Amino acid sequence: MTETASAPKQLPPSVTERATDGAAPPPGAPTRTAPQAQIAGTAESSRTGRSAPSLLPSPRTGTEAVTAAGVGVTATTTWHTDKVVAATWSDINPRNAWALIDGVGWRKLFPGSDGALMSLAFLAGQARQTGHHITAREEDGVINEIYLW
Repeated sequence: MTETASAPKQLPPSVTERATDGAAPPPGAPTRTAPQAQIAGTAESSRTGRSAPSLLPSPRTGTEAVTAAGVGVTATTTWHTDKVVAATWSDINPRNAWALIDGVGWRKLFPGSDGALMSLAFLAGQARQTGHHITAREEDGVINEIYLW
């Protein structure tokens, strides 16, 4: 059986053409708010050996080529900073969830594992619900990392 993944084909009613053209947000759009307090606990994550985000990543824009060690495969990495999640989408297919990032368009959330997909979908949904801005790392059209501010 061949598995075919589907992708969203429509924009939600509240999203205009600015979702893909990079235009400035309209007056009254949510603004980025700095975190009120920093969270201590990086020592905890280093002891457990788990992957944890750095607290405040340096803002990056544009693309950079990254080569996988020992494989020779080049992937394009793009950081999308200070963006709004305009919509989320999923269907009955397993591990098939997408987010509409304002000014970027529809991007698939990393489907490598159930836990990773659930975490990314939760953060994208929370960003959509609250209007808080995100910073997201995209590799070859797939969102692999989300910071929710």
